[in-house]
Amino acid sequence: MKLTEVDRSAAAITSAETGEQASVKEIGVDFRKKKTRRWNRKTGVRALVLGAISIILYTTVFTHQGLVTDFCTRGHWYAAFPIIIVLIFSLIHGPFANYSLSLLGVKAKKRK
Repeated sequence: MKLTEVDRSAAAITSAETGEQASVKEIGVDFRKKKTRRWNRKTGVRALVLGAISIILYTTVFTHQGLVTDFCTRGHWYAAFPIIIVLIFSLIHGPFANYSLSLLGVKAKKRK
């Protein structure tokens, strides 16, 4: 029969109160706190790089607004340009938002 973490903790506390030191080690409960590092250097660098690329893309589109509008309204095969532009923006801005939120500690709630 396997013991859950709560069962092992309760058994360890009970054993410690009665003075049975060896049984606490046998149960296998580690009361030391695990250190978790919230900031990850690799994630931070990725967020900065993707954020910089995202800013460059947005700045480029807004400063060359007339040219982008001209290409997107020509018709025929040029009608694919808005789809391509949106795809590029989503491929850059999506991971940037993901890395930024993970650096802030925001995580999705796990379903049961």
